[in-house]
Amino acid sequence: MLFNSVVFLSFFLPFFIISKVAINFFKLRLFIAIFVVIFFSIIFYAYWEKYQVIFLLFSIIFNFSLAKLILINYKNKKIYFIAGVAINILFLFYFKYTNFLFDNISALTSINLPSLNIILPLAISFYTFQQISYLYDIYNRKFIKVSFLNYFLYVSFFPQLIAGPIVNFSEFNYQVKKIKRFNFKFFQLGFFLFTFGLLKKLLIADYFGIHVDDFYNNINDEIQKVNAHIIFFYYTFQIYFDFSAYSDMAIGIALMCNIRLPINFFSPLRCTNISDFWKSWHITLSRFIEKFLFNPSMSFFIKKFKNSSFIFSNSIFLFPLLYAFGLSGLWHGSNWNFIIWGLLHAFYLFIYIYIKDFKFVIPKIFKQFFLLIIVSFAFIFFRSPDLNTSFKFIIMLFNSFTFYENTIFHITIFFFISLFCFYSKNLYEIIKYRNPQEVFEK
Repeated sequence: MLFNSVVFLSFFLPFFIISKVAINFFKLRLFIAIFVVIFFSIIFYAYWEKYQVIFLLFSIIFNFSLAKLILINYKNKKIYFIAGVAINILFLFYFKYTNFLFDNISALTSINLPSLNIILPLAISFYTFQQISYLYDIYNRKFIKVSFLNYFLYVSFFPQLIAGPIVNFSEFNYQVKKIKRFNFKFFQLGFFLFTFGLLKKLLIADYFGIHVDDFYNNINDEIQKVNAHIIFFYYTFQIYFDFSAYSDMAIGIALMCNIRLPINFFSPLRCTNISDFWKSWHITLSRFIEKFLFNPSMSFFIKKFKNSSFIFSNSIFLFPLLYAFGLSGLWHGSNWNFIIWGLLHAFYLFIYIYIKDFKFVIPKIFKQFFLLIIVSFAFIFFRSPDLNTSFKFIIMLFNSFTFYENTIFHITIFFFISLFCFYSKNLYEIIKYRNPQEVFEK
């Protein structure tokens, strides 16, 4: 069930809002309020594939039980923690990457492995990462007592299931007690964010999506109505506004529940370098990758080469970046295209580390436009269904620019959208929205 679907807007969301108002009106107890939100979250999840709810329930019960074992068996907590992380990753690997592995083995060897009919559970990538993060916090004894209902709600909370954010338990748990209250100011703000995000999705992202889909559907027939150079930027705008819209809608729905979710998208095309871009794009995924992939691998290389001149060179960043972003690409999808997309960003960051201390006097808008170009180039691999299509698209970019009937119109759209992305304030700045951890620490 998507946030912009008819069933969500016509039935699910209105009934959910009515239930929230009823909880406040009848002054029902907290556990009933939590149960109601969990019930709607399960309905939301089951709409995609009802049998996959069983695995979601199993995953929640398994990880909560394992966390209890880590707390009880303090001496063996490391074994339980490693086993828990490994099992979570194995489940993710089975559902998401088994066919990818089989296809590559078949391509590289004479072994013919069958493609299995594995249905990917909705949001497994997101709730797996959240639960690994929770096990890590329990392993470090950040929490001693956790209610099963609170944990269930943390994992299954439906606003964050589609596209994140990936929420830390510490950001969520302290807010659960507020869920039974109806805060009109929060509701009003949440409804505004949701509506604005919905319009952004329907009017902007989907507009670019129509042209992008039409181009890719006809890429082999050479009957395109829009030049490849236009699509080069249009897909970036499509995914930019699509992800921005879903982030707005997720935070908006959560605010209707009196819950703050962390900002996951903060005008990344306003940035002037790739490092700042990744601090503003899919922010919660970036912090997870930095914490659990990049930092450990960086520590390993520092220890490995501590007595070598290698450590005094920026080259030490290369392998941790390739490792972290390669896996980040694979996390997005079981396809070599996604891996190449991740590795390209690792390469961008590696180059940036080398040149960031040079004092280049370059106008800000040129830096932003260059960032838009390199991000759009990497997105070719993200959008294309296979490597052949990616390379065909790249070849088309180096062909002569063809003027179609509406080329001037599309160039004008590109110009104004670029300026909007480069210079406009985002909603979170306008309404002075703060992340949950900031509110908690204050």
